Amino acid sequence: MNEIKKWMLTAVCPECQKVGTIRSILRGMPSGKGFELAQDEQIILGGCLIEPGRDYPHGCLECDWEGRFKNGKLAPNPLDTLDPDSVEYFEELMRQSP
Repeated sequence: MNEIKKWMLTAVCPECQKVGTIRSILRGMPSGKGFELAQDEQIILGGCLIEPGRDYPHGCLECDWEGRFKNGKLAPNPLDTLDPDSVEYFEELMRQSP
């Protein structure tokens, strides 16, 4: 697990607008080192239950926002704009599944 990346120090959270609060999310049961990094606010612990299509790699330390940044820029997930009960949502979810 990488610690704080340089772009994270200047990234703006799209939810709360705070600067420097974006971190990588560690999913699953963390090791002792994972707990240490989370306590030092170098990563966010994301739990072990992951909703399909919502396994975002980044989050905000301040407001619990989760999402995706690519090359230091916000990369929206198409699922965020679709109705979860729609056929389009299901089709996009299938496209994103491994």
